[in-house]
Amino acid sequence: MREEYKLQLKQLKERMEKAEAFAARCPLFSEKILKDILTGDEDWIVIARHYKSLDLYDGVCRGHYRSNGKGTISNYKGDYDVYLWRLYINTLCEYGAYHKYGLHDICKKIQVYNYDELNCTFYCTDEQIGDLLEALNNWKIEARAQLEIDMRDEKIREAEKRIKEENEKLSILKGEVNK
Repeated sequence: MREEYKLQLKQLKERMEKAEAFAARCPLFSEKILKDILTGDEDWIVIARHYKSLDLYDGVCRGHYRSNGKGTISNYKGDYDVYLWRLYINTLCEYGAYHKYGLHDICKKIQVYNYDELNCTFYCTDEQIGDLLEALNNWKIEARAQLEIDMRDEKIREAEKRIKEENEKLSILKGEVNK
């Protein structure tokens, strides 16, 4: 066998072994990791766009973050050189509000590496990604239910306001007719 083939086989075997170890750390994405032979050493990957009911506009991303270079953690103080998952939640598109429906309370329930509250962006380790995605999925289901209630209540308030305005117009008209 040619030497270059032997080298390529050796490199492929090493990559596959790393992919198996990465898949074991992140079983939620093991199928994609093994299919694409992702080692976990990639500077940047997008592994999915959705998780259950959760739409992730930037995707379920994992990257290499360095405090002194490319790939920084927004609004984080301190030195770091770490591979992290990043999840951005676009609450304005989802709910028309930035700080509604308890997104910021998720970090009280589960541990993450960092939560950038200003940008609604979570950073977490391989060990934390599964719990975070489940918590965000549950949050979305509860937030959607509350949004439905809020929208219904707003429609009721608007209808009551219109009824009041129409009753006032009617009173004015009745007063003019009685003159």
